Amino acid sequence: MRITVTGATGFIGKSLVKALDKTDWEIYPTPHRWQHDLREAEIAYGCVASADVVFHCAGVTTGSGAAGAGGRALVVDNMRLALSVFEACARAGVKKLIAMSSTTGYPDLPWPLKEEEYFVNNVHPAYQHVGESKRFIERVSAMYPELEVTF
Repeated sequence: MRITVTGATGFIGKSLVKALDKTDWEIYPTPHRWQHDLREAEIAYGCVASADVVFHCAGVTTGSGAAGAGGRALVVDNMRLALSVFEACARAGVKKLIAMSSTTGYPDLPWPLKEEEYFVNNVHPAYQHVGESKRFIERVSAMYPELEVTF
């Protein structure tokens, strides 16, 4: 099985690649975004074209304080990134897409939260824009019935 990991140089992607290297699968980590900008449709397609499974770990991040202060750059870049990767996976016939999400999408409810509470109420006010964009990205995945998408 051929596995592509987007965001392979980041915090989550690097750890995932390390764990996947212990399997018999063919692992193809994508280079840093300065070398391959996955927001570009053809670059994204080239990275996932022969994959059976894609782990989408790529994302533009900052500290939680910046995410809560509007976060427009985060929202725009991550939306473009997700849509580009979803489109590329659908076009390439990828069998499964496993996309990382974020705790910023959870509502302002007492802890501990449960997975099924993700879309209950509004997101926590500290992460409003970024959290809503993460929720939207998860909802957009339903537009790709040809992909098995997991978050």
